[in-house]
Amino acid sequence: MFVSNGTADHPDAGVLAGNGFTYTADTCPTGSCDGGNGGVLGNGGNGYNGANGGNAGWFGQGGAGGDAITVTDGGNGGVGGLFVGDGGAGGNALAGSGGDGGDGGNAGGLSLWGNGGSGGAGGTGIPTFIPAGTTFDNRTVANSSLGSNNMSGVYAAGGKIYAATLGGLGISSDGGVTFTNRTVSNSGLGSNIVEGVYAAGGRIYAATAEGLGISTNGGTTFTNRTRANNGLGSNNVNGVYAIGDIIYAATTDGLSISTNGGTTFTNRTNANSGLGSNNVLGVYAAGGKIYAATSNGLSISSDGGTTFTNRLSSNNVNGGYAAGGKIYAATSNGLRISSDGGTTFTNRTNGNSGLGSNVVKGVYVDADGKIYAATIDGLSISSDGGTTFNNRTNANSGLGSNVVYGVYFAGDTIYAATNIGGLGISTDSGTGIPGGDGGNGGRGGLIGRGGAGGSGGTPDGTNGTTGANGWL
Repeated sequence: MFVSNGTADHPDAGVLAGNGFTYTADTCPTGSCDGGNGGVLGNGGNGYNGANGGNAGWFGQGGAGGDAITVTDGGNGGVGGLFVGDGGAGGNALAGSGGDGGDGGNAGGLSLWGNGGSGGAGGTGIPTFIPAGTTFDNRTVANSSLGSNNMSGVYAAGGKIYAATLGGLGISSDGGVTFTNRTVSNSGLGSNIVEGVYAAGGRIYAATAEGLGISTNGGTTFTNRTRANNGLGSNNVNGVYAIGDIIYAATTDGLSISTNGGTTFTNRTNANSGLGSNNVLGVYAAGGKIYAATSNGLSISSDGGTTFTNRLSSNNVNGGYAAGGKIYAATSNGLRISSDGGTTFTNRTNGNSGLGSNVVKGVYVDADGKIYAATIDGLSISSDGGTTFNNRTNANSGLGSNVVYGVYFAGDTIYAATNIGGLGISTDSGTGIPGGDGGNGGRGGLIGRGGAGGSGGTPDGTNGTTGANGWL
């Protein structure tokens, strides 16, 4: 036919006059459908679901490219009339897909008057970083050979994970898929009740209920250090930390310090060095200072442990950490944070910051300043210096148990030591999907402007280029 509009069955218009058919969800129920072409006098039809717009004839507007609905990329706009008419706009990409926007249609090749179509927007992607802690995979006795699902602490370094449990020290070299359990009988640990663990300089340190085990062969065998043969304050060791040959052992009867790799220890107490209490629950050292978490405050030494200044007296401090000029004290009444060397502390609680519980068993801070607080009602994570916390639990992230006794972060992975649920591991940091590129604007006619480029989708999408203007 010479004069007619396009239809769903025959989308192109008649040769002389008529508009190309524009598809919709009703007329294009499956897949994608290109808009029909216009006649000599007529507009191109719009595409549907990422399909291209139809071209105009000699005089008319190009059809718009279809926005992506079930596909990822937007359709290209149709070309404007050969002599007069604007190019069609490019379709937008599907949000969340990272698809590219369609290019705007050009004005006609001999167009005296017409603007280029604008490019479609690129689709948004999935952020390249999904914070670890969104979901946890729990490693247990049943699925990975942990010594016990009752854990006391965790550490990770050098491609290995060390799990302190009430049934031995679990060591994994495959990201926690399997553990080799070290015990009294198979490796010489002082006790199968392991309260804490640390590894550095080719040595593994296991704080147990019957001494401090030290291994120099990857955990195959341990030499057990005790009160009787090495001068520990007590055989009941709650935690351990080491820098080179200096070892700090938190015992129930003082902070024991060795400067010769554990051969002998000097025991620091309330009486001889000013510790807040002889019951030392944890220890950390950095920047020339020692932080001893005791049942009566956080004791800080600047002289290698000869003397301590006790902070937060009357508080049961379960663990301490220092990073970025701040001191963090995990107490049984909130997470205390100091920015002045421990002179004053701000207390973060369930009520004022969203901590899972005010009973905080341990704390760690990563290189980006993110705070991880192990509480008895979830693992609480803060990205704003402790002002607010996002609490991760069994219900919202799959933690094996809400009672978390220890936490560590390494690489892109969080390790949460729970009391009955085993070791929770979260590696939710992913590559995601980058945003799509915006479509390029179409070229303008002799008298006309080029179409605007479409915006790139977040993250990392590139904006489309603006089409060339006409001569006038």
